[in-house]
Amino acid sequence: MNLPSTLTLIVALMIPATIVAQPPGQILFVSNRDGQFSKIWLMNANGSQQTQLTFGEGSETDPAWSPEGERIVYVSNPVPGSQATQIVVMNRRGGGQRIVTSKLGVYRHPEFSPDGSQILLSKQVAENETELYVVATAGGEPRHLPMPLSVAAGDRASFDQPTWAPDGLTIAFWVWRRSELGTPNFGNVYRAGPDGQDLTRLTDGIGSHRDPAWSPDGTHIAFYAKRPEGEGIFLMDPDGRGLRLLSTSAVDWAPSWSPDGEWITFVSTRDGSQDVFIMRADGTDAVNLTEGVAPADRSPSWSSVVLPQIPTSLQATGWAEAKKPRRSLWKPLRQREER
Repeated sequence: MNLPSTLTLIVALMIPATIVAQPPGQILFVSNRDGQFSKIWLMNANGSQQTQLTFGEGSETDPAWSPEGERIVYVSNPVPGSQATQIVVMNRRGGGQRIVTSKLGVYRHPEFSPDGSQILLSKQVAENETELYVVATAGGEPRHLPMPLSVAAGDRASFDQPTWAPDGLTIAFWVWRRSELGTPNFGNVYRAGPDGQDLTRLTDGIGSHRDPAWSPDGTHIAFYAKRPEGEGIFLMDPDGRGLRLLSTSAVDWAPSWSPDGEWITFVSTRDGSQDVFIMRADGTDAVNLTEGVAPADRSPSWSSVVLPQIPTSLQATGWAEAKKPRRSLWKPLRQREER
C-alpha cells in the first residue's frame, strides 16, 4: 500500500469543489506606501509577499516585464521635483540596474518587444503632446516612430501607452487630440505596425478610451473606456470588433493579463482607496490584492511567464531589502463551481 499516495487522494477528495485555484505568476505594481515617493513593488498573484524592489531618492514608475520574466523595465525620476526621467532595466530581484536611455527626457510606459531586444515607449515632446519611440534594450538614443495621422490645422495628436502584440508584428496605443481635452469623446485605441505604418483606429470615437493591453495569445485587447454602454474595462478583438464590457465598476482601469490569459489585473477605487485587483478574464471573481495599505497603489504588470512564488524569507536569496511578509488576501468575491 502506497501510504503517501493514498493520503493525497483522501485529502483531494475532502477539498470542496468550489475552491478557486490561485492564479499563476507575479505582479509588479507602484506604491507610495513609503510615505514619500512612488516605488516599484512585487507580489505573488494572490497578494502575498508584497516586497519593495526600488529604493532610489526619486520616484520609479511604469514597470513592465521582459518576455522571459527575468528583467524589469521602468521609468526612473532621479531628481525629485523634476520632470526629467530615464528608462532603467533591472533584474527581477531588484538588482543590476542599468540606464537604457542616453539622455534624460520625459519618458513614459516602456515595454519590451516580444524578443526582448527593443523597448517601446512614449515621450513628452511638448505640453499636452507625446509621441512614440523605440530604443535598443542594450541602450542608446530612442528612435522616433512617425505616425501618419492627419489632424486639423492648429490641432495636435498625442500617442501614448504603447503595447506590443505577442507576435511582434503590431503595436496598440492610445491616441488623443488636443481638441478633445475636456470633451466626452477623449481618446481612442489605435494599432499600427512596429514602424508606425498601417495606422488603424480600433475604437469608434464614441466615448473615452485608453490603457490597451494585449492578451498573451494576441486574440484580445483589454482597455479602459467610458462609453454609452458603461464605464470600466472592456475587451475587443484585434480588429476592434466584439466589443464587450468586462468589469461592473466605473472605477476600474489599467488592465494587464496573467501569463495563461485566464486573469486580468487592474487598478480600482471601488473599495474606497486606490488598490490593485485581479479578476477572471470574463470579469468575475474580482479580488482586492493590496487592500488599502497605501493611499495609491497603481500600474500593475503581470509577469509574462509563470514564475515561482516569492519566498517567505528573502534575505538569503539576494532579493532587495526584505519587508515583513504579508499574508495572502486571496478571498474571491464570488466562488465558481469547478466543472
